[in-house]
Amino acid sequence: MHMLKSCLLAAALLTGANAAMAKERPLLIGGTGASMVYAQAVATEVHGKNPDIAASVINGLGSGGALRALAAGKFDVAISGRELKQKEIDAGLVATPLMRTPFGFFTSYKAPVAVTSDTVWQLYYKAGEPNAAFGNEVVRVILRPESDSDRAYAIAHFEGMEGALAQAYSLPGVMIAQTDQENASMAEQTPNTLTTGTLLQMISEKRTLTPLVIDGVVPSAETVRSGAYPYAKTLYLVTRRDPDDRVARLSAFMYAPDGVQLAARLGGHVVSATP
Repeated sequence: MHMLKSCLLAAALLTGANAAMAKERPLLIGGTGASMVYAQAVATEVHGKNPDIAASVINGLGSGGALRALAAGKFDVAISGRELKQKEIDAGLVATPLMRTPFGFFTSYKAPVAVTSDTVWQLYYKAGEPNAAFGNEVVRVILRPESDSDRAYAIAHFEGMEGALAQAYSLPGVMIAQTDQENASMAEQTPNTLTTGTLLQMISEKRTLTPLVIDGVVPSAETVRSGAYPYAKTLYLVTRRDPDDRVARLSAFMYAPDGVQLAARLGGHVVSATP
């Protein structure tokens, strides 16, 4: 009996130690590339207010990779650039709309460029030619893979873009960026470029690119909030069902006043007051 009690006590102590070690492990966050610097800013602020909550941001997986890691129990939080698929819901993931951030067209051209929403396509269709909107400089477009969400968003929301992008893809030597970070870096390093992206990425990563003014409106968190700028992507906060206390508190920060202000400074409008 004494031996049995000793074994049970040892097992209980081991279980408690394992639980403590699990709680001490940093939370792992991943997701769409455009949000990763924002995620690191969240992790830093949360840790400053709650020393027991440490988090590490893992880059390079994108929404799909981070969601797979979350479903497998390898991640704790994901920021997704899309809604969940049914198989991800069935795997126990829960997504909540987090913020809307302007989708826009960004350029390395230094002077302001203003266009109308129904003529953006012309910039792509006539890529490689001098363009009056760019001071008669040759516009160099940077494209994304055909499966990329930026391409799909541009086609869905801007007249004539499908044909214009097809024309741009046919240009000899046209630049195609595989990731959000490669896209922004290529755009910064090439004169008179034009590419797509979100304001959250450009501000949080301190990119030197300028957004095009569309229909007289500059994309910003405020113009998205007011509805003056209608082109925005929604990002989703994703956790597993019944997240542990640290995940719940980190998630709550994103919707709290300090989290709302952080997102606004970086180009995002938090869409809900509660996770």
